[in-house]
Amino acid sequence: LETADGAFAGTIGARLRIDYFTDFYRDIKLEAGTKVTLMHQGGALLARYPLLAGAVGQRFEPASRAALAAPRDGEPVRLRSPVDGVDRYVAMQAVAGYPVDVIVSRDADAVLGAWSLQAAGAALRTLALAALAALLLAIIARQFRRLDAARDRFALAVAGSDDGIWDKDYVKSTVFASPRARELMGLAPGPEVQTMAQWFVGAWRLHPDDVPRHQAALDAHLQGGAPAYEGDYRVLHGDGDAAQYRWVRVRGLCVRDAEGRPLRLAGSIADIDALKRAEASLRESESRYELAVTGSDDGIWEWDFVREQAFESARARELQGL
Repeated sequence: LETADGAFAGTIGARLRIDYFTDFYRDIKLEAGTKVTLMHQGGALLARYPLLAGAVGQRFEPASRAALAAPRDGEPVRLRSPVDGVDRYVAMQAVAGYPVDVIVSRDADAVLGAWSLQAAGAALRTLALAALAALLLAIIARQFRRLDAARDRFALAVAGSDDGIWDKDYVKSTVFASPRARELMGLAPGPEVQTMAQWFVGAWRLHPDDVPRHQAALDAHLQGGAPAYEGDYRVLHGDGDAAQYRWVRVRGLCVRDAEGRPLRLAGSIADIDALKRAEASLRESESRYELAVTGSDDGIWEWDFVREQAFESARARELQGL
């Protein structure tokens, strides 16, 4: 014993079995990496489990006791053990009535091991998800680039085509018509995309005789009775004395939802006025020729060496005695 000023005051001796405490701490069946130490407040190690050879009876620096006693409610403190130098989480409880402390510690690696594995797993999953997201973004960006390129090609094709392109979106209630389509429909230049309400205000003007046929062809396709929407119609161009009907050919195809309801109707419009006028002129010439042949006293015959066909008018056969 020492006096208050540190002078020798005497000795007190006691007999006890150290293995009693060792066996007691062992029977608690501590988790891996956990140690229980009975230490005198002066720094002497009295008992420990697991045993550490040569440690019992040794005096260790008690300076760390102040750090262990500071937390309230026995909260653990992380520090390096003065006994074996291992990094541990340590909690201390003083034994009432005795100058000894019970110290419970656990290796920091054991405490943080599960968390480290979870953190590593989370990091790996995060990296995998980030890589997957980057891959998906790259694929999407590539698809967008392809889509932009396709749109550019489509725009060039539409601009360089003699036909017009149109598209009715029944979901969005909008109509797209290329400048050439508006021209062939006899419409003034305007926006390529309009609402259906705006579109029908200045809709194309069909020949009255063609309106029923056009509506029947459109209804037949939208209702599923025809594989496509197509027809030749006369459209009025211009106003007043300069107004005239011109022939156009319209083709379209409907896109439907799973229940068969129309979603979009898109197609093209072509100028066939010259063709129709040529056909009309040919029919008129053939009619005049037929009248001329019918009214003539001569017979008419023809031999087609390409088709290997012969033509003889009734007068020619009569004159040949056939």
